[in-house]
Amino acid sequence: MTPNAFHGARFLLATLGAGLAAPALETTLRVADSFPSGHYVYTAATQPFMDRVSELSGGRLGFEYYPAQQLGKAKEMLELINGQVADVAYVAPSYISDKLPLAAVGELPLGYSDPCVGTRAFWAVSRPGAALHDAELKQLGIRILFATMLPPNQLVTADPIEGLDDIAGTKIRTSGGTKDQFVNELGAAPIHTTATELYEAFSRGTIDGLLIPLTSLPPYDLHTIAKSATYDQNLGGFTITYAMTEARWQDLSAQERGWLEQAGSEITEQACATIAANTAGVIAELEQAGVSQLALSQDDRARIDAISDRIARDWAQQQDGRGLAGSKVLEAFKDAMQ
Repeated sequence: MTPNAFHGARFLLATLGAGLAAPALETTLRVADSFPSGHYVYTAATQPFMDRVSELSGGRLGFEYYPAQQLGKAKEMLELINGQVADVAYVAPSYISDKLPLAAVGELPLGYSDPCVGTRAFWAVSRPGAALHDAELKQLGIRILFATMLPPNQLVTADPIEGLDDIAGTKIRTSGGTKDQFVNELGAAPIHTTATELYEAFSRGTIDGLLIPLTSLPPYDLHTIAKSATYDQNLGGFTITYAMTEARWQDLSAQERGWLEQAGSEITEQACATIAANTAGVIAELEQAGVSQLALSQDDRARIDAISDRIARDWAQQQDGRGLAGSKVLEAFKDAMQ
């Protein structure tokens, strides 16, 4: 078994001088996600979370980690925890917007540029007793252990462009949800592919561009294909959560739940800051690879602002029309951004 496949299940020394071992591992949680080995989400969030839980528990609560879709694809992660194949899994609202429509509030283009602003707001509304949790997560019987927002999406293209008009009629990959509306309003066609399929689709011309955080380009070598990108826009976000079922949560002892809660809160705050700090280095890497910055005109920026406002308003009204608490969750998220 590789080191990643069994993370944290080990004896720790409690008293080195006396040579006494700490209490043996009492509980092991299976963690599943779709990220390739070494992905920055793993190094910034997943690994630190597991390490912190192991530290808090003195090695009594550990993890078996299954990356790179070993247990299932990105869209299947919610099914994995519901089916008890995994105890904890990476659940991205974008990939299952039919099941988590209100959690897509974190994906809206709400104007912030610091991913920690969005992360803190999402974390606040997803806590038990808060708007998103009570309106949706509680109904599905899931609990978010930790979360992070990626830096806002940028427009990245395979061919050099000079403005938004140049992408009319092209195929732009999105992660789903409200990003589809954004692409449609720009006159392009949204295309859905998983992250692991991006390089092939981009290199073969199956897609002409992407809405994606810049930090997600190097892990998939997409910066070696791209020719231009915006660097400073907010074209929607991407929310990463790791969740477990409420039933599995209740199976744990109060002490174990306490370790998970403390680690989750700490890592949620820490991970977004780590990811945000990496953005400057990624931009330098893109520039070195020859990806030119798309400097949008004032007209294009005004167009994006108008589209963003319309998307948020339409999203809330659509959820309300389905009998869901769209406006309530949106207002709670905006309040938490302050």
